[in-house]
Amino acid sequence: MNAGGIAFALAIPAVYQEYQPPVFRIAVEAVQVDVYVGRGGKAVTGLTKDDFELFDNGVRQQLDLFNIETVPLNISLVLDTITPRSDRVWKQAQKRHAQSTKLLRELTEVTGGRFIEAEPGVSLSEAFLDILAELKTRYLLTYAPSDVAQEGWHEIRIKLKRQKGDIRARRGYFRRK
Repeated sequence: MNAGGIAFALAIPAVYQEYQPPVFRIAVEAVQVDVYVGRGGKAVTGLTKDDFELFDNGVRQQLDLFNIETVPLNISLVLDTITPRSDRVWKQAQKRHAQSTKLLRELTEVTGGRFIEAEPGVSLSEAFLDILAELKTRYLLTYAPSDVAQEGWHEIRIKLKRQKGDIRARRGYFRRK
């Protein structure tokens, strides 16, 4: 009887050590898309999440909508103030300016921004007022991607359901595993 009691006592720790409680892991991912909607040169205001359709790699997604107060903004201002002193330097500056302008236009197109080029001698105050007005009329669409690939490039397409307007937003995002 003593030997049976010892075997039983030794078996409990072995069974207990083999038991591993289940581990549950969950990942919550949210994608945020800053969207500007305009029509006829003016911002369209008063839209709700029900006015938008968002597609991630062609798959319609469930949306949440937040007010502009919650939108983090990154603003870049690039000023070219070079005054070349010779023809050779002037030609190099023009070439560099053309390359920079092309790059900035492409960057703003891909990220949903806007490129504004002011002519020399023109006041920038009107451009800044337009920018400030636009920043106050943006929508932040948020969604958790579903039924799409876990990793790689995701093309984003946004449409208005009930009305017409010009939509400006980034074209997509890269998702890591």
